[in-house]
Amino acid sequence: MPRFRCLIGLLILVFGGCETNTVYTVTHTLSDYTWYRKDNLQFNFCIQDNTQPYDIYLLINYAPEYPYQNLHLTYYLKDIQSTVLTTELKNYLLFEPKTGKPLGRGWSRNKKQELILLKNYYFSTPGTYTVELAQFMRTENLLGVHTVGIRVCKASPTITP
Repeated sequence: MPRFRCLIGLLILVFGGCETNTVYTVTHTLSDYTWYRKDNLQFNFCIQDNTQPYDIYLLINYAPEYPYQNLHLTYYLKDIQSTVLTTELKNYLLFEPKTGKPLGRGWSRNKKQELILLKNYYFSTPGTYTVELAQFMRTENLLGVHTVGIRVCKASPTITP
């Protein structure tokens, strides 16, 4: 029985950890359900406690009409002076490669995914920060993307055996 309780506690931490530690969540609805290459999306948020790590998630809502199986995007984390602190080109699967079945959650045709953008990041000082997202696909107009957002959460403590 103690093992079962420990397992339940671990599952609550893993699957519910971000909800109670959320610092910021915002999504942008894209006009015409299209993410234009020239339109970088910006998200400004405030960090008050720089003594602990944070996780930043990409929130994406897309339709079956999305023309690719994956999404390439670049994120830029910037400080208040717009200095780039970190940047990375990311690649996320949105559809199963063999079957074409959409990945993610949702009862309708559209699916949602919450994907890790940056894990266990320590901000150097309290203050305002910006995450800028740029779609990095080989098309000017990326169809089928309904919303794009981010969620910033205090990172869950690492559990050691």
